[in-house]
Amino acid sequence: MDNTRHASPRTSFNDENDALIPDQHDDQHDHDMDQAHTCGCEYNQHVVALLLLSFSFFLLFAPFSAIQNLESSLNASDKLGATAIATLYLVYTAGCLLAPAVVGSFGPTKSMICSGVFVCLFIAAHFHPSWNSLIPAAVLVGLGCAFMWAAQGVYITKIAVNYAESTGADKFAYLGLFNGIFWGLFNCNQVAGNLISSVILKAGQSPSILAKLFLVFLSLSAIAVATLFLLPSPEKSGTTIDRTKNNTNETNETNETTTKYDVEQHNQDDQEDQEGLGHPDKGTPPNNTASLEVMLKSMITILARREILLLLPMFLYSGFVFGFLCSDFTNTLVRESLGVHEIGLVMSVFGLGDGLACLLFGKLSDWVGRPPIIAYGVVVHALIFLFLLTWSVHANAHTVLYTVAWFYGTADAAFCTQIYAIIGVRFPNDMEAAFSTYRMWNSIGMAAAFYASAHWAWHLKVVFLILLVGVSALGYAALLLSDATLLNGNEEGIDIDAGYLQRVLVKVCGGGENSGVGRGSKFHGTGKNVA
Repeated sequence: MDNTRHASPRTSFNDENDALIPDQHDDQHDHDMDQAHTCGCEYNQHVVALLLLSFSFFLLFAPFSAIQNLESSLNASDKLGATAIATLYLVYTAGCLLAPAVVGSFGPTKSMICSGVFVCLFIAAHFHPSWNSLIPAAVLVGLGCAFMWAAQGVYITKIAVNYAESTGADKFAYLGLFNGIFWGLFNCNQVAGNLISSVILKAGQSPSILAKLFLVFLSLSAIAVATLFLLPSPEKSGTTIDRTKNNTNETNETNETTTKYDVEQHNQDDQEDQEGLGHPDKGTPPNNTASLEVMLKSMITILARREILLLLPMFLYSGFVFGFLCSDFTNTLVRESLGVHEIGLVMSVFGLGDGLACLLFGKLSDWVGRPPIIAYGVVVHALIFLFLLTWSVHANAHTVLYTVAWFYGTADAAFCTQIYAIIGVRFPNDMEAAFSTYRMWNSIGMAAAFYASAHWAWHLKVVFLILLVGVSALGYAALLLSDATLLNGNEEGIDIDAGYLQRVLVKVCGGGENSGVGRGSKFHGTGKNVA
């Protein structure tokens, strides 16, 4: 696929974007001697960047996750805590529309640092919580998290691609591993944050004890922001790519798999360049206003992309299923059976299972592909929800609830690691918009779960989750089938309409010669399976 697509939004940090484009010359292994001498340094830089990023997010969100779990209880007066969380996610959803422009203008590193400061302000507001302090802080952290998660997706994709290129591997070879390591370390924040709050709050909830708790949390978040300053740039210096030759210098194997879709994309990219959307190799970046307009437009137009439309149910489900865990599972099941004091411990088991599974699935997906990992998440979550439909809560159900929490976490890990890898592979030139779209729908799903917690019956929520995870699986299967259709040249062009979805469902249910994409399949002429 021609990588000039949507080039203009990236012209404010051209070198970072260049790092995403692999050198496609015929003799790919003839590197310069200077690059060979610095190869080891490149490896270390990318791995260090990954570990620093994971460590900083772990420290930053351990306090945030614990506060989120306690907010409604600690600030129950006039529903201040619940209102603050609702405001946070409302602003978060709206902020996702601005995230591509912010990350594109300031770069992922600066965006994450500024967002980290907002999280610190939110924690500091809890020393004297009131409507005048907590609500404005929630607005800031809502915006900050929207920018931060879009920037995180861009940053980790860049360093994974750069690491792969420095080893001579396919540019997406380590995307699953890098995402797995990040999410494995990050999800352990549930363990640390909940354990810290449980230990400190054992002595009570007096103002002095709460001040001690928030002082510890603020200190951790400050260390996290300081760590973000140490992040190396995701740019890959010394690499200049002529993108106009990106599809002409492919290997013979890639040329054999180039489809009509590639040609149509190439023509569309050329037309965009002629319309003055900019080209990063021309050395004349557009003004900030034009760049902002293009990025906002890309955020809207990406919603019409075939891949996004088919992945939307999974985006929505990933938020709803986590919101259900934080609201209904902890309140309706854990509190009723074990008591409030064990909510933190149960969530710690969830976080531990989530973190360890992320480490496993990140590497495993590079060996077996993404579909089996996603299938595991779908099946395990579906089985859990079917069990919850028939199970009646009773006192001291330690074995059942801790087991459910563990497997709930492992299934959540399947979606966390693979969604980010899928976006990184499929939208290398629209990463800000794609990651922001995912986080926006994820937050919509989470907000809907908190709303449903107060207004829907228990069985209705569980049945809805079963249906939504099924639709998510069908959407992903349809995406794989549409890839196969494009590769085999059986469609002149694909529009997501009722007729197309009907054909996909027929193939899913009845099979057919194009009913799947093999591990070695190629997509868009890149020579890489994007499933």
